[in-house]
Parts: sequence; structure tokens; C-alpha cells
Amino acid sequence: MYYTIYSSCTNQLFTQDDLVELLKKARANNEMLGVTGMLLYNRGTFIQMLEGDKSTVVELFNKIHKDSRHKLVFTLAEGEREERQFPSWSMAFKDLDSPEIQSLPGFSNFINEGHDSAYYNSDPLAAIELLSLFRSVVR
Repeated sequence: MYYTIYSSCTNQLFTQDDLVELLKKARANNEMLGVTGMLLYNRGTFIQMLEGDKSTVVELFNKIHKDSRHKLVFTLAEGEREERQFPSWSMAFKDLDSPEIQSLPGFSNFINEGHDSAYYNSDPLAAIELLSLFRSVVR
């Protein structure tokens, strides 16, 4: 199972309505493509894990990369895994800008780090740990 994890900044902050609309489209599209994953959002920053057939995931990532709503899109991690991390989620989602999420044990401030932060370069696999933490929280 191929996966890619990327981060991007938005050109403008997404409202809750914007996020709901994005999720509706992403979930329908991902289900049709056989792609699963998780999307985290906080104050204009996305971290997303996409998993599925390699050519499908790469094509989807390229489409996202060209989307004018994103800037500073870059890959945090990619590779092969034996099984999906989010097998039943066409796209799990969590908006990290909530006190109850930030108070969870093990919460990482990873998504709040600037895109020029050395943190991204020093530990890109921290994104996998962050996504795994939220896997148990998102229903």
C-alpha cells in the first residue's frame, strides 16, 4: 500500500463551511478512487495522508499540488506499508483549532510549526505519529 503525507498552506483561511464542502468532495472522490487517509487542518495549514494504489495517489497529490487554494505544498513522507492506516475512511478529518483536541495526551504542535521550521526537516516522520494519534480520536 503506497502512502504520501504532505503539508500545505492555504491562500486564505478556510471557514467551517469551506471545510465541509472540501470534505464532501474529497470523500466522494476518494471513495471512487479507492483512496483512504486523514486530513488535519489548523489555521490555514493542512497535513494530509493519502493511501492507495501508487499511481492513483501520485496523480491525486499532483492535482492537489496544482490546486490554486494551496501554496507551499511539500511532501513530508512517502513510501510503502503492508496495510492501510485508515482502511475505512475515505477521508477522516479533524480541525485542530479546538481546545479539546489540543488538550489530548500526546498532542503534537507539529502542524503549528512554520513551514520554514527545522522541525519538518529534523523529523518528517512526526507527521505519521500525529496522524496516528488522531486516528483514535476521529469518528
